[in-house]
Amino acid sequence: MIKWFNNTELSGADFDLLRGSELLVTMMHNKLVIVVGKPMSGASRLPVDDIGLAKCAGLYYIRPVAKNKGTFEILFEFRSDLAIVQEHLTLCKLKQD
Repeated sequence: MIKWFNNTELSGADFDLLRGSELLVTMMHNKLVIVVGKPMSGASRLPVDDIGLAKCAGLYYIRPVAKNKGTFEILFEFRSDLAIVQEHLTLCKLKQD
Protein backbone atom coordinates (compact mmCIF):
# COMPACT_ATOMS: atom_id res chain seq x y z
CA MET A 1 0.00 0.00 0.00
CA ILE A 2 1.27 3.46 -0.89
CA LYS A 3 0.18 6.64 0.88
CA TRP A 4 1.08 10.17 -0.06
CA PHE A 5 0.16 13.60 1.16
CA ASN A 6 0.02 16.94 -0.59
CA ASN A 7 2.02 19.13 1.76
CA THR A 8 2.79 22.63 0.54
CA GLU A 9 4.26 23.82 3.85
CA LEU A 10 8.01 24.30 3.58
CA SER A 11 10.26 22.98 6.33
CA GLY A 12 13.12 25.02 7.77
CA ALA A 13 15.56 23.01 5.64
CA ASP A 14 13.48 23.68 2.52
CA PHE A 15 13.40 27.38 3.34
CA ASP A 16 17.19 27.45 3.75
CA LEU A 17 17.56 26.04 0.22
CA LEU A 18 15.65 29.05 -1.14
CA ARG A 19 18.13 31.64 0.13
CA GLY A 20 19.13 33.99 -2.67
CA SER A 21 16.36 32.80 -4.99
CA GLU A 22 13.66 34.81 -6.73
CA LEU A 23 11.04 32.63 -5.02
CA LEU A 24 12.22 33.77 -1.59
CA VAL A 25 11.97 37.41 -2.67
CA THR A 26 8.43 36.77 -3.91
CA MET A 27 7.48 35.07 -0.66
CA MET A 28 8.86 37.98 1.37
CA HIS A 29 6.49 40.28 -0.54
CA ASN A 30 3.54 38.00 0.31
CA LYS A 31 3.91 38.07 4.08
CA LEU A 32 1.22 37.88 6.75
CA VAL A 33 1.72 38.24 10.50
CA ILE A 34 -0.79 36.56 12.79
CA VAL A 35 -1.09 37.21 16.52
CA VAL A 36 -2.84 34.46 18.46
CA GLY A 37 -4.80 35.82 21.42
CA LYS A 38 -4.43 32.84 23.72
CA PRO A 39 -1.13 31.02 23.99
CA MET A 40 -1.51 27.62 22.35
CA SER A 41 -0.04 24.39 23.60
CA GLY A 42 3.03 23.76 21.46
CA ALA A 43 3.15 27.46 20.55
CA SER A 44 5.62 26.82 17.75
CA ARG A 45 2.78 25.59 15.47
CA LEU A 46 -0.33 27.16 14.01
CA PRO A 47 -3.47 25.11 13.31
CA VAL A 48 -3.21 24.93 9.50
CA ASP A 49 -6.85 24.05 8.83
CA ASP A 50 -8.19 26.63 11.28
CA ILE A 51 -6.59 29.56 9.44
CA GLY A 52 -7.32 28.44 5.88
CA LEU A 53 -3.86 27.23 4.84
CA ALA A 54 -5.27 23.93 3.61
CA LYS A 55 -6.82 25.86 0.70
CA CYS A 56 -3.47 27.23 -0.51
CA ALA A 57 -2.31 26.19 -3.97
CA GLY A 58 1.31 27.25 -3.60
CA LEU A 59 4.09 26.89 -1.09
CA TYR A 60 4.06 28.64 2.28
CA TYR A 61 6.43 28.89 5.24
CA ILE A 62 5.41 29.52 8.85
CA ARG A 63 7.84 30.81 11.43
CA PRO A 64 7.28 32.05 14.96
CA VAL A 65 8.38 35.60 15.66
CA ALA A 66 11.03 35.22 18.36
CA LYS A 67 9.86 38.06 20.61
CA ASN A 68 6.35 36.71 21.15
CA LYS A 69 5.31 33.05 21.31
CA GLY A 70 1.83 33.86 20.04
CA THR A 71 3.00 35.73 16.92
CA PHE A 72 3.67 33.97 13.63
CA GLU A 73 4.84 35.10 10.22
CA ILE A 74 3.56 33.29 7.14
CA LEU A 75 5.24 33.71 3.75
CA PHE A 76 3.30 32.71 0.63
CA GLU A 77 4.43 31.79 -2.87
CA PHE A 78 1.26 33.25 -4.40
CA ARG A 79 -0.48 36.50 -3.52
CA SER A 80 -3.78 34.68 -4.15
CA ASP A 81 -3.00 32.30 -1.26
CA LEU A 82 -2.35 35.28 1.00
CA ALA A 83 -5.77 36.67 -0.01
CA ILE A 84 -7.44 33.29 0.67
CA VAL A 85 -6.04 33.14 4.20
CA GLN A 86 -6.90 36.79 4.90
CA GLU A 87 -10.47 36.17 3.74
CA HIS A 88 -10.73 33.02 5.87
CA LEU A 89 -9.43 34.87 8.94
CA THR A 90 -11.85 37.73 8.34
CA LEU A 91 -14.80 35.32 8.17
CA CYS A 92 -13.64 33.60 11.36
CA LYS A 93 -13.38 36.98 13.10
CA LEU A 94 -16.89 37.98 11.96
CA LYS A 95 -18.29 34.73 13.34
CA GLN A 96 -16.70 35.46 16.73
CA ASP A 97 -18.11 38.99 16.99
